[in-house]
Amino acid sequence: MLSKSLLSQTDVDYDLPKSSQDSLMDAAWVALDTGDITPLVKEELKLTIQSRRLASGKGELRVNFNTPTQSELTEEEKVKVDRRREQNRLAAQRFRQKQKSLGDRVQKRVRHLESDNTRLRAELRSIRMERDELSRNLSEHLKVCPGWTLHVIDT
Repeated sequence: MLSKSLLSQTDVDYDLPKSSQDSLMDAAWVALDTGDITPLVKEELKLTIQSRRLASGKGELRVNFNTPTQSELTEEEKVKVDRRREQNRLAAQRFRQKQKSLGDRVQKRVRHLESDNTRLRAELRSIRMERDELSRNLSEHLKVCPGWTLHVIDT
């Protein structure tokens, strides 16, 4: 067993009580299940310290971790907590409204820009058609009046 090998290394000759062996085995299973050896190392260290204390004639060390009890809030503290919750609720509501308003403004701007884009594309198409029409008219005119020369600037 793992604990006995550790004890033999520390020159302490003491057999573990059944509950200690059980807690060590539980820690070993937790270590195997989680892949983390921390519970096993902690349990072995605890048992090593206990066995050394018992071997030297000292009493068994009992460590109790008392969780702090939650005391009842005073009326003033309750009012403060309630006020803080209300402030937080209102702040969250303002934030959500602000986000919604911002989203609405962005959507409105997108719709406006898309309509401008559509309008400008139609205008560009119209101008190109007018350019092509004028170019055809000029070509037809030059066929009729061949004496004129044209200096065309490509765009």
